[in-house]
Amino acid sequence: MKSKNERRKYGRLTLSYPVEITSPKKIKNSRTQDVSIRGLCLITPVSFKENSLLKMKLKLDPEKNINVSVQGKVVWKLKKNAKEYHHGILITDIKESERDTFRKLLATKLIDLLLK
Repeated sequence: MKSKNERRKYGRLTLSYPVEITSPKKIKNSRTQDVSIRGLCLITPVSFKENSLLKMKLKLDPEKNINVSVQGKVVWKLKKNAKEYHHGILITDIKESERDTFRKLLATKLIDLLLK
């Protein structure tokens, strides 16, 4: 059940994937904390302002070279310490050719979670 303050339309899965931010500045050592079809929690070594637009490459399976390019808007941020910032990202655009790959991966992860 969603809490009173929960505004997410879609539930998130706790999934940690490497992320390369390609714009506005290149940052390679970032990762997701959780992911949904419409958003994610991004952990980075630098802070981004709310409403910033980020272009990112989610590395869903580095061994098979499965990556998904997305653009997202920073909707919230939280400083954890001097080298760790958490950002709530609303996915605003995903390459059409990669959308199905992303959706199928999340569906598979959800099924795996439910069958455990």
